[in-house]
Amino acid sequence: MSQKIGPFGLYMGMNVSDVEGDLFEDMGSGCYCFTNLSQGHAAFEEYKVHFSPLYGLYHVRANGLKIKSDSSGSTLRYSFDQMRSSLSAIYGDHYFFDSFEEDDYPENWMQLICDKDAYYIAHWEDKFGSQLKNFIKAVMLISEIFDSYSGRCCLIYRFENFDKAYNEMQHLQDNLL
Repeated sequence: MSQKIGPFGLYMGMNVSDVEGDLFEDMGSGCYCFTNLSQGHAAFEEYKVHFSPLYGLYHVRANGLKIKSDSSGSTLRYSFDQMRSSLSAIYGDHYFFDSFEEDDYPENWMQLICDKDAYYIAHWEDKFGSQLKNFIKAVMLISEIFDSYSGRCCLIYRFENFDKAYNEMQHLQDNLL
């Protein structure tokens, strides 16, 4: 298996100069924001990719397009569930955390998620029986709410080098103190 295969055309350990896309912003500390990737997905408007000097790419966060919904979140949940189904076809079993029983969502669901009083998250990892590949350690799909009527789905990938790279970046930041 080639290491140069992964989500959105990104792969573990690659350098930022290898990313094919439109760089929007160098956010510092090894984080870069791209508004477009050569193998990007239509559901996402930006990609925050994290690199460490020693380990290269170790973390990707794809931020979805803004979704308008009613306060009960039905449109956002529908989009989330479609994405979760697609990811399950790729990665298999996962842990799904929904604070409410299906079909028993309160009218203020969006505000509850926004205030972090409720959650709607899917998580793929070996410990959940997921079938991860391409050096991916974990995949998380989260609902991020802006207000009572809008939000987005965010998709997070952590590669197998995440812990080492994250620790390296923390050490570099600590040395700046």
